[in-house]
Amino acid sequence: MTKLITLLIVINLFFSCSKRNDIKSKPVSPMPDTLATGWSRVLMNDDFFVDIYFINDSIGYMAGTKGIYRSSDGGKTWNKIPNIGEGYNIAATANGKVFIVAPDIHSIYQSFDNGNTFSELMDNAGDRISDIYFTGNDTGYIPAGANNLLQSLNGGVSWQYVKLITGLSLGGSGLYTPFFINQTTGWISDGETIFRTNGSISSWVKCGFVSNPASSINNTNISIFAPTSDIVYIGTSDLSHAIIYKSVNGGKDFYLTGSLDSNNPGYVDIHFTDVNNGYVSANRKIYQTTDGGTTWKNVVSLGESNIIEIHFTDANHGWACGNGTVLIYKK
Repeated sequence: MTKLITLLIVINLFFSCSKRNDIKSKPVSPMPDTLATGWSRVLMNDDFFVDIYFINDSIGYMAGTKGIYRSSDGGKTWNKIPNIGEGYNIAATANGKVFIVAPDIHSIYQSFDNGNTFSELMDNAGDRISDIYFTGNDTGYIPAGANNLLQSLNGGVSWQYVKLITGLSLGGSGLYTPFFINQTTGWISDGETIFRTNGSISSWVKCGFVSNPASSINNTNISIFAPTSDIVYIGTSDLSHAIIYKSVNGGKDFYLTGSLDSNNPGYVDIHFTDVNNGYVSANRKIYQTTDGGTTWKNVVSLGESNIIEIHFTDANHGWACGNGTVLIYKK
């Protein structure tokens, strides 16, 4: 598989502003961790962990630049999956399917037996694959190339290109951060614009903003999360703050709902457990809101290690990963 130096070159070329860029930097002045009640930290090896995904309170997967890992005890311990190299993004289903975006960005590792065995799904068209997203056991989506979208309706056994009627007419920057509620409602970014479906996944329109978004919205450093078809959140950043936008009309308009202090926040991830309760990670910090983004409080501050990704299965169970680190939340 690709060695670390090659991976970093690929990252710089194709994901210059995305979360993969942020795994390279390490803090130089370690300080004590500050963890709110319910949070704990598990120190791992020297891997850079860039994605974490749990299918229930016990079984989860984590992607790093040196391998893919599986936990069966809620993240307390992890075992490296043999014969699989680096990974970028993970999707998994409740019935045991696991999908991992491979480092050569033209293929996906796929498992249909709870991660025990994997095969490689190649994109024969040579499109660049950046992410994968499943809405349930059967329906999945893969952004491919500059303006292509693949859909599976049989749990990843087969994939078809979505015939686009309107929207997603992009210049070549690629598609990132898909988020779907169902087969007709979803959002995606091309690094400069947020798009939303317009009645079907074949028809897309641009999302609007009540006021001009921060200049930092114009990069691939964007995360999207929608607890309902109407309420949608966008996470992005500038040099000193994690910036959160919210829509209450399905993305027709977004307004600023949070500017969270974080020195060089890098990739900002966002996850809500319901319309009011959510979390944002930025650099070494995690923030929590209990009122739909109106106010935020800092619940995790690490003395060292960047936080790259967060994931929750419900309000009582959550995880985050970063440089050699796994964070566990259990209420």
